[in-house]
Amino acid sequence: MPSATIDPLVTRGRELLGLRRDSEALECFEQALSELPAAPAARIGRCQALMRLGQPDDALALLDQWPTNEPGRPGTDGVRAQILLVKGRTDDAWQAANQGCARDPQDPAALLVRGLLILERGDPSDALAAFDAAIALDPVLASAHQGRGSALVSLGRTEEALGAFGSALRLDPNNAMIAARVGHLMIQTHRLDRALEAFTAALDIDQRSTAALQGRAQCLAALGRAPEAVLAYSRLLDVARDADYMRGEHFHLQMHCCDWREFDTAREDIAARVRRGERADIPGSFMAHTDSPADQLICARTFAADVCPTQARRFSSHPRSEGERIRVAYLSADFCAHATAFLAAGLFEAHDRSRFETYAISFGPDEDSEMRRRLFRAFDHFEDVRPLTDRQIAALVHERGIDIAVDLKGHTLGARPGIFAYRPAPVQVSFLGYPGTLGTDSMDYIVADQTVIPASERIHYAEQVIYMPGSYQVNDSARVASATPTRREAGLPESAFVFCCFNSVYKITPPVFDDWMQILDAVPGSILWLLQGNPAAVENLRSEALRRGIDAQRLVFASWLPAADHLARCALADLFLDTLPCNAHTTASDALWAGVPIVTRAGASFVSRVATSLLCAVGLGRLSVDSREEYRRVAIGIARSPAELKSLKETLALARDRSTLFDSAWYCRQLEAAFEEIVARCRRGETPSPLQLPAMPK
Repeated sequence: MPSATIDPLVTRGRELLGLRRDSEALECFEQALSELPAAPAARIGRCQALMRLGQPDDALALLDQWPTNEPGRPGTDGVRAQILLVKGRTDDAWQAANQGCARDPQDPAALLVRGLLILERGDPSDALAAFDAAIALDPVLASAHQGRGSALVSLGRTEEALGAFGSALRLDPNNAMIAARVGHLMIQTHRLDRALEAFTAALDIDQRSTAALQGRAQCLAALGRAPEAVLAYSRLLDVARDADYMRGEHFHLQMHCCDWREFDTAREDIAARVRRGERADIPGSFMAHTDSPADQLICARTFAADVCPTQARRFSSHPRSEGERIRVAYLSADFCAHATAFLAAGLFEAHDRSRFETYAISFGPDEDSEMRRRLFRAFDHFEDVRPLTDRQIAALVHERGIDIAVDLKGHTLGARPGIFAYRPAPVQVSFLGYPGTLGTDSMDYIVADQTVIPASERIHYAEQVIYMPGSYQVNDSARVASATPTRREAGLPESAFVFCCFNSVYKITPPVFDDWMQILDAVPGSILWLLQGNPAAVENLRSEALRRGIDAQRLVFASWLPAADHLARCALADLFLDTLPCNAHTTASDALWAGVPIVTRAGASFVSRVATSLLCAVGLGRLSVDSREEYRRVAIGIARSPAELKSLKETLALARDRSTLFDSAWYCRQLEAAFEEIVARCRRGETPSPLQLPAMPK
C-alpha cells in the first residue's frame, strides 16, 4: 500500500499528540500500521503515544522488535533515549542520545534528550545549544522549547525564559506543567497577579496538577490572601498527600491566620515525618513550632540536601597572604529596609578599613530608601547581582578573592544557599539572619553565644560555633526613633497596664495565648497590644480570647509603621510578653532599646533562646524563666508592682548607653577578632573548630 494512503493518518496522529489526545493518536498510528506494518513514521509515532500513555515498556519493546538494518531505522535512537529517560535510566538515555546524534546529527529527539541531561548535569549553556539545535530541525518540538526555557532560567535570563515557555505552551496548549512553570517564574519575578492567572490556566487544563495547585497556594499567600491560601493548600494535600514541604507550608499559613483547629495534630505529624527524613517542612517554618535542636538539624539537612546539594564542581579557594586586608563579603537579599539591615547597618559602617575590605553582594530588591542608600555607602564595594545565577555569583565571589563569605539569609525567604554550595570562599560563615543550623557542610561557622547554643547542644549544629561575648545579636548604635506619640494617638487606653507582643502572629501558639489570657484575667483593666496580622488572624485571636472568657476589646492591634515610628510607639508599652518556641528577635531588641522589659521563656533551641540572650546582655536575665507557671507569675507580679516596673525601666535606660548590646562599634571589634582568627586557622591548614572570644573592654 503506498505511503500516501497512511500519511494523513500519521499527520492526524501527530496533531492529536500535540493536543495531548494520546489515546486517539495511538489509534491513528495503529491504523496506519495495520495498513503498512513497516511504516517508520507510524512506528515512531506509536512509540511516542505509548510513552505518553504511561506504557514506556511497551514502547521500548516495539523499538526492540525493529530490525536494525531496516530502512527508516535511523532516527529511532532519539525516541529510545526519550523512553529511557522517562523510565529513569539516565545513563542508558545518555548513551542512546549520543548514539543517535552520531548516527544522525539531525535527529531532534536525540538532541532534545542530550539537552535535558546536560542541563541536569549543571551546564545550562551547553544544554541551551542542544535545545536550539533541536528547534532548528523541528521548530514545533514543544519539549525542546520547554527545555530551552529551563536552561534560560538557570542562566538567569528570565524574560527570554518566559518567551521560550510561551512558545512551548502555544505548541502544546494542553500542557499544565508548562503553564505552571510560567506561574512559578512569575512568582520569582514578583508578578503575582500574572502568576495567579498562569496557575488558574494550568488548573483549567488539569485540576490535579500538583505544580499548579502548589503555585496557586503560594501565590495567594504572597498576595496576603491567607484564608484562600489555606484552602488552596488543603486542596493540594487532597490531591498530593505527600507533596514535598507542603504539609509544613499549609500549617505555617494556618499559623499566620491563628487558625489552631489542627495545631496539635499537625505539629506532631510534621515532626514525626521530619524525623523519618521526609520533606515535610522547610527549616524556617519548622522552628516556629518545634523546639528540638535535634529535629531542627534533621529538617535542615533534609532541606539542604534537596535544594542545595554539594556541587561537584566547587571552586578551589585558598586564603590570600598574610599582611593583606581580609576581604569579607556579606551576601543577602536584605540590603534594604529590612530587620537584618536595621540591626547590622552600624556594624557594616564600623569595620576597620585598614584591616578589612568589605563587599556587599546583593541579590534582593534595589529599593529607593534611606536604608538602601546608607548601606550602599557602608561598604567598600556594593554589587547588585540579581540577574546572576548561583554559580555566576559564586564565581564573582571567587574572582574577588574573598577570604570570608558571610551568609545573612540562611533558610529564610529569598535565600540563595546554592551560592555557598559552590564553596566560593575558603571560609564561610552563617550570621544573624537565620537563628539555627543550615544543615550543610558548605558552612564552616555560625555566630552565636553561650546562651543561644550551649556547649551541650553543639552536637545539633552542622557548623562550628563562634561564641561572641555577651549576645550574638548586633544592634545599630545609630538607630533613631520618631517622636513618641501619646497613647491616645496610638489607640491605647490612657491608664491601662499595656502588655505587648510585636512578634509576627505566626509565632503565637495556643499555649502561649492561654498564658496571655490568664495574665489579662489576673490584671483587671490591662490590655494586650499586638502587631496586626491579616484580617483572619485578628478575627481568630478575638474569637479565641472570647472562648477563654476575655473581652475581645482587650486585644488592641497595631498597624504597620516605618521602623522609626514603630520604635517610638514601643515606649508606650509597659511589659513585653514573649512567645515560644520562636522568640522575639529584632522585636525584642527594639523593645529593650525603647525601655520596655521582656518576660520570656527559654527553650532548648537557638530560636527559642534569643530573648534570653538579649536580656542577659542588659542585666535582666532574671526575666527569662523556665516554666509556664513562672512566666505567668513574673508577668503578673510586675504588672501589680509599679516599683518593680520602674526599677526595670531604669535598668534599661542605663543599658541603652552602657550595655555592649547597643554598641555596634564594640561588637564590630569583637567580630573582626573572630574573623582574623578563623582566617589565620585556614591559612595554617586547620579544620574549623569552636571559637570562644574573650570580651574586649567597652
